[in-house]
Amino acid sequence: MSEPTKSRVEPEDISADRFSGRRVVFISHSNPEDNDFTTWLAARLALAGYEVWSDITKLIGGEVFWKNIEEVIRHHSIKFVSILSASAPKKRGFMKELSVADAIEGHGKLGDFIIPIRIDDIAFSDIPIQIHNKNVIDFTAGWHLGLARVLKKFEHDKVPEFTTVLASSLSEWAKGHLDLERGVKSEAQTLMSNWLRIEELPSTVRISSFTLTPQNIEPLQAQWPARLIGSRIISFARRQDFDLPSEFANLRNESEIETEVFLGTGASTLLQLTYNDRSNILTDLLGQAWRSRAKELGLLAYTLASGNQCWFFPAPAGKAERVAYADALGKTGKRALFGKSEKLGVYWHLALELQPSMGKQHRYSALTHVVFTSDGKTLLPSARQQHRLRRSFCKHWWQDRWRDLISAYLAKLSQHAGTLTMAIAPLRAVTVSMTPQTFASPISANLEEPAAALEALHDDADLLYDQDADEGPQDIDDEDANGEPE
Repeated sequence: MSEPTKSRVEPEDISADRFSGRRVVFISHSNPEDNDFTTWLAARLALAGYEVWSDITKLIGGEVFWKNIEEVIRHHSIKFVSILSASAPKKRGFMKELSVADAIEGHGKLGDFIIPIRIDDIAFSDIPIQIHNKNVIDFTAGWHLGLARVLKKFEHDKVPEFTTVLASSLSEWAKGHLDLERGVKSEAQTLMSNWLRIEELPSTVRISSFTLTPQNIEPLQAQWPARLIGSRIISFARRQDFDLPSEFANLRNESEIETEVFLGTGASTLLQLTYNDRSNILTDLLGQAWRSRAKELGLLAYTLASGNQCWFFPAPAGKAERVAYADALGKTGKRALFGKSEKLGVYWHLALELQPSMGKQHRYSALTHVVFTSDGKTLLPSARQQHRLRRSFCKHWWQDRWRDLISAYLAKLSQHAGTLTMAIAPLRAVTVSMTPQTFASPISANLEEPAAALEALHDDADLLYDQDADEGPQDIDDEDANGEPE
């Protein structure tokens, strides 16, 4: 990234009249690691009507390119978007830009001048001190979600939008970059979601209570899903269903209430609980049931930065199997759920996070991840190394490949039965469909590339790239990764 021409920050040089006419949204990022995201964000903001500048796009004032970055930040920027990633604090240019922006914000005339956004698993302890106390907009849950928050912030702060011919030129640039018009046509299409419908749920919830409330109910949760609320246990199991250690001997059955009634209106003994509280309690019970079932099936867990867990199949000795599947759209095929790189000495595994939700529609959402092990079961201990491998490994995995992998994983998980049953109490279970729900879209993609070319592109994605340099495929292809060519 280009660096400011001056290294010394001088807030006293900024006078009140220099703030008039500020229109530019300056995007500061780690170069070249975050170039792709920066270009995407710049295009989206330009399409929304804002003047943007970064050292990639240099979009400001038509054909006018400012002499240096510091001039843009000091005299023309109304917002300074700081893209936080694991590599950003290590970049001298990034930190210099942030120092200049911090001095400008400290002058107090522009309000929230710096807008920090987080795009990967950078630890909050690594966030530079200039913005450590700021509200960071998180893009890790989805770029579209983060963009919505940024646009809302710009609207609230009345960041000026285009009113000149430049609006048209930048809008056309953004449309061209994002390929918005060519890629869409008005034709209905059926889409596969990642929602798995809960087909069967215990009809009642059991509430038990303690005379003396214990500090820890993990011994009970190790047997059946349970949640402690005050002095009460909420579960689908009864007191007699648990093998109670001595410290839980004072647990007694209190009441039983229909599951939907508990969710909708609550129990008379727990009036302090809101609808969201009750939904979260039931969601937690379903999450415990899934984790217990995953362990029973021999899956291994990887703990994400969020604290949630995703689960993967260990790689047995020998070559990986290809799992046959038929997806929700009628497509059939085979996919491997793990593979090995002899050169790097690591195994890759598809991992799913099954995230339950209780509300208007009871479901689990299948969230995809890729994790790496040293021997097919032992996770690489470094989260940073996992992240770097993941970014390079999956860079050419397109949406249809993720869809195929989810379908293959669900087929193996259910042993091709179409449903997965998870015990949640004696003689009581949760049954989940392993066929993701589909939705009808009024528009569809308008792909000009021949179908054969697309198929070749997507099916060449069992590739592992060097974690330190983008030099193309290294040593894995479909045959040596998975045992046989597709």
